[in-house]
Amino acid sequence: MKSILAVTPQDDLKVILGKTTSGLFSVQCCHRITELEEAIRQSAPSLVLLDAYKNELLMTELCYNWSQDSRFDHLPILLVGKHADPVRESDAFKAGASDYLVRPLIPEVVEARIMARIKQARNPHTVPPDSTGGKRLRLDKDGYSVFLDDQPLELSKKEFELLHLF
Repeated sequence: MKSILAVTPQDDLKVILGKTTSGLFSVQCCHRITELEEAIRQSAPSLVLLDAYKNELLMTELCYNWSQDSRFDHLPILLVGKHADPVRESDAFKAGASDYLVRPLIPEVVEARIMARIKQARNPHTVPPDSTGGKRLRLDKDGYSVFLDDQPLELSKKEFELLHLF
């Protein structure tokens, strides 16, 4: 069974995850960030949900650090914020979050976003190499990232959007 790893001190999120993912995923909760990387190594989750209820800056920084680490390339990260703030939401996406949810959480929306992010992670957009030994190009449209043979390319947002059109 696939799993979701959640870092949350809030019981409401644990209850929502238990109800919406019942039978689809096992849900493992960590209460401290220090437990997180070990839990990822042990359970190989399909998705990580970071609840920024108490420290949004720390969770955003964690997203950024993971976006720079190739071990987490295909791991969707959902960040849950406590306020609908366009700056915080934008910062979360720039840091590498796959999605941003805002409290109060609606169980059906949480389930739909989890399912969408896991589906996208299973079907990355790639361009197969040509028969002459060409390189592999991969676009991560959620993270505005481009990789050439698993090496990140530095592109502006506009360059990425243009590349994404093709």
